[in-house]
Amino acid sequence: MRRSLITAALLAGLPLGLAGAQVTTSQPVPTKVQDKAVPPVIQKSAQLPGGPTTPTLVSFGVGGNNNCASASTTDAISGFGTFGVNTTGATSGTPLGSCGAIGNDVWFYWTATVTGTTFISTCGQTSADSVIAVWADGSPAGTCPTTQILCLDDFCGLQTEVNFAATAGTSYFLEFGSYASGAPYNATFTISPPPTPPSNDGCATPNVLSGPGPYPYTSLGATTGAQGQTEAACLAYGFTDVYNDVWYTWTATFTGTARVSNCGQSSHDSRIAVYAGAGCPSGAALGCNDDVCGFQSQTDALVVSGQPYTIQIGSFGSAATGNGTFSIAQFVPSTNDDCALPTNLVGNGPHAFDTSTASTGSQGQSEGLCLAFGSMAIYNDVWFTWTASTTGTVEASLCGGTFYDSKISIYQGSGCPAPGSSIGCDDDGCGTIGAASVTCFSATSGQTYMIQIGAYGSGQFGTGQLQFTPQGPPGAACAPLDDGSSENSVGLTVGGAVCWMVGFGQGAGSTTITAIETCFGTPAFLGGYIPQGPVTVGVWDDPNDDGNISDGVLLGTTTVAVSPGSIDSDIFQSIPLGSSVTANGIFFVGAVVVHNGGEYPGPLDQSGGGGGCSAGPGSWVAGENSGTFNFTNLAANNVPPQSMTSVGIPGNWLMRAVCGPGGTPTTPFCFGDGTGTACPCGTGAAGNGCPNSVNAAGANLAATGNAIVGSDTLVLTGSGMPGTATALYFQGNAQISVVFGDGLRCVATNIVRLGTKTNAGGTSAYPAPGDLSISVRGGCSAGDVRNYQCWYRNAASFCTPATFNLTNGVNVVWQ
Repeated sequence: MRRSLITAALLAGLPLGLAGAQVTTSQPVPTKVQDKAVPPVIQKSAQLPGGPTTPTLVSFGVGGNNNCASASTTDAISGFGTFGVNTTGATSGTPLGSCGAIGNDVWFYWTATVTGTTFISTCGQTSADSVIAVWADGSPAGTCPTTQILCLDDFCGLQTEVNFAATAGTSYFLEFGSYASGAPYNATFTISPPPTPPSNDGCATPNVLSGPGPYPYTSLGATTGAQGQTEAACLAYGFTDVYNDVWYTWTATFTGTARVSNCGQSSHDSRIAVYAGAGCPSGAALGCNDDVCGFQSQTDALVVSGQPYTIQIGSFGSAATGNGTFSIAQFVPSTNDDCALPTNLVGNGPHAFDTSTASTGSQGQSEGLCLAFGSMAIYNDVWFTWTASTTGTVEASLCGGTFYDSKISIYQGSGCPAPGSSIGCDDDGCGTIGAASVTCFSATSGQTYMIQIGAYGSGQFGTGQLQFTPQGPPGAACAPLDDGSSENSVGLTVGGAVCWMVGFGQGAGSTTITAIETCFGTPAFLGGYIPQGPVTVGVWDDPNDDGNISDGVLLGTTTVAVSPGSIDSDIFQSIPLGSSVTANGIFFVGAVVVHNGGEYPGPLDQSGGGGGCSAGPGSWVAGENSGTFNFTNLAANNVPPQSMTSVGIPGNWLMRAVCGPGGTPTTPFCFGDGTGTACPCGTGAAGNGCPNSVNAAGANLAATGNAIVGSDTLVLTGSGMPGTATALYFQGNAQISVVFGDGLRCVATNIVRLGTKTNAGGTSAYPAPGDLSISVRGGCSAGDVRNYQCWYRNAASFCTPATFNLTNGVNVVWQ
């Protein structure tokens, strides 16, 4: 599993994948940019001038020697040709190429017979994920090398091609392996000279196009000229170069927009640019594109009938070449391609939309609300007007009927929007990265709104449906945003103090917060977090109720030990504040822990994407690599606050606020960790009950939710128990600590049996759907202090004849 990075540069608005990564996830996060290291397959070896030389097949050992020290005597090859390679049974020795995670490698000792650029390729010769490294000869000659010349993982899909300057009579070590010790392969590879450059390799000698097309082209053997390499229109993925380019001249047969495209007509990672005039370009490119349809290209240019134009076709990477055909056709955009000509929508929908013939306008391209994955742009956009029939919050959603990576933005009024006027914008609110979009805005009955729908990327087009849904009254100020289960976890790549935060409140009124609940890591990726110290929780007021925590005002913090039962379990640890705090309007709660690099303490629910009207201010992340987190000035940390959507990991933290009129919420007590009465069978982990036959750390009881009579959401969750054992949840008025069975009894006096549950995976909870609430079942009134524990069956032979054990206890003050 390849883990993906979100960088500190990204948090400042730059693309993914840059050096200096700061935030990383335990689950792979698909990047918004296409992986430029994996272009489509190019079978160059089958297209060398004059055809390949006679194959020279070798089958020594494993088809290449597993030990570089023996390659010069058993796997020596020379010259150009096709050679066999078999990594079946190979192991990973030393040295290893520096690219990717090369493993299960074999070696050849190759002697060049010609001086010049030499190509070594597995393209089109295996389906495995191959890696190739080239090394200078050892000292003395034939011994294992120490100097690497180059190393490459992916070039043509998951296969590899490298080229380097070889010298006749000089020997080199060639290392072939699999990425990350992946699947072995029994295949061939070619060693060949570069092909002869095509006649139109330079802009001074372009090929003249005639007829309707499509027109064949090849860049095999092409070089990279000096012209057309610094065009602003060609900027993509950080550079403007059009590598290994070939040139054409075309005379327009119509006046309008010409669309030049090799979509579906080639397989390499291409770039296309169009210039006015014939021959080498004398002005800026009229249009240029890298990726529109996969890794292929499509660009538009305004042309005049009878005038000549120059077309440049090349590749994204300096090592990439390819061939295929391209076409030139007149393009007519959709009628609502411009915000000055929107389509009027009547009713809430669903309303169909189609961006397949849309272009990218100049309006709505720099909205701060639209920032996602480092980009505010909405490409290939179409426009609509819609008049609200009700007053209140309205959800504008593309979920369910849209199947491409869309973006949506809402503006008040019916004309082209002014910069900075978006009142709602979203990229991936419908779910995972690359999903459709959903946003909310405050509508007034009779008011008209502009709707902009487009794509995240410049080469993305699609169809779908837009649905408007008026929302009911807002939920409770402290209503949970997560669904109680995590699919991902997050931490700082190099370690330090990471803070995960969630916004609550409705922008009006006040809320009293008595405790904060969260958990750590995720059961989806076990072992991703080992506590380095305590957890500090905090509450911040949002002073201007704009849903942005960057200027949050700290109201209070509390520091406690991390509960072992809340690690990798999705079981919340309830952390009472030292004293309750009151926030006005929107507020945020957060948790900060210090962790090592490569760990992922922050639990993230990604099943719902974090979008829609119920998300409120949503989930945010901040961090400080030094390990000393600045609670009072969040923006001063070296990873300043950013929403999870904007950094490319949409979702909601498993983080909740316990709200009420004040008082003490829930407090664990009576542990089997040696801090009180000794357990009969050893010592459990901090915060848990006594050890049991399946869990030396002991079982844990956690209480989450609000203990408010009349609106009781309290849930008792037991974990760390035998897999399918029965578990009795009970209530009492008094606290005790006496040996009972294999554990400690912590609760006494006026015992009330709440309910018996059957564990699943060692975990159960009360109440479950259909059960009476705890306050009703326990007969609780406001002001009552009650204690809770779980008594579970443990029939396996342990250290006493007893067949049961117990969790820790939990004290609750009802409000």
